[in-house]
Amino acid sequence: MDENIELFSYYQKVRLLPQSELSKTLLELNGLSKSPYREMQRAMLLSLLHGNGDLTRAQLILDGIFKSNDAVNDYFKPAAYFLSAHNAELRRFDEVLEKQNQQLKDAQRRADQLAQKLEDIKTIERQLPSRPRSPIGGSAVPVISSSSSSEIKP
Repeated sequence: MDENIELFSYYQKVRLLPQSELSKTLLELNGLSKSPYREMQRAMLLSLLHGNGDLTRAQLILDGIFKSNDAVNDYFKPAAYFLSAHNAELRRFDEVLEKQNQQLKDAQRRADQLAQKLEDIKTIERQLPSRPRSPIGGSAVPVISSSSSSEIKP
């Protein structure tokens, strides 16, 4: 079977593994001698682990394949370009997600601050002396008419 097809079959198999199994598989793979095929597998596992710095490490492996003048690496370059583009897309999604999470945290913080201010205002209102209620349609403050100019007589 073509090694590139085997790589994509491998990817299809390992992408369903839990994180702990991916880490274990990567450790096992790191113990084996290096070859372009195994380097591609390592890059795939790192892109699936998706932990801190894993995408960067995967990209470094892929860059090594891109920059190599070895004819064996030429065979894997199309798959490496594909995986590199996939990882770039994952990084963009991560950046968008991180930005949205920060916006969500900021909005939640602002909502909490506004809720606290509202509670503070309610507390102040409860501490104010109660005002007499006015009749419907009337005013709570008496209106003094200044239309008549009557003199004040002693």
